[in-house]
Amino acid sequence: MYELALPCRPAATLNVSLWLKPVAITLLLHVTLMCGYVTLWGGDVSALVCADQSKIGRWPYEEVTTGFKTGGFDGQFYYTLARAPWQLQKAFIDLPPLRHSRILFLALGWLLSAGGDPVLLLWALPALNLACICGLSGLGAVYASHHGRSPLWGCLLPIVVNAAAPALRD
Repeated sequence: MYELALPCRPAATLNVSLWLKPVAITLLLHVTLMCGYVTLWGGDVSALVCADQSKIGRWPYEEVTTGFKTGGFDGQFYYTLARAPWQLQKAFIDLPPLRHSRILFLALGWLLSAGGDPVLLLWALPALNLACICGLSGLGAVYASHHGRSPLWGCLLPIVVNAAAPALRD
């Protein structure tokens, strides 16, 4: 009988130094982008919520001070849901089942904001977005190095999947 000999790679070990540099570069790039965006709005971090201007000052937007005349963007719905992720918020969001599909993001935002605290949540959701973007960069670096490429290619993964634009909308 013939034996088929397949090439076998040794088990890969996770080398932190492979993905640390791409993650640091990605974090610096996206924090700079986010700070630049917030600076355009006078340094008001609540601009990242992108809430409808007519909703500002009322629950759940009582701590949001910057609004948009265009009706707002997706961030306002995720901010609302992260205030109380265990309740269906039909009155405040446009597509309740679809918006609740990101329950892990909402639950982590709620947890990081000490149970949906409106001020802490303004910082928790952007921090979660940055963590996810850095995670993408780390995964891209590991994938690139696994295939014999420079781990710095991992910096491109968050850019290719356009992770920065949604991060600026919470």
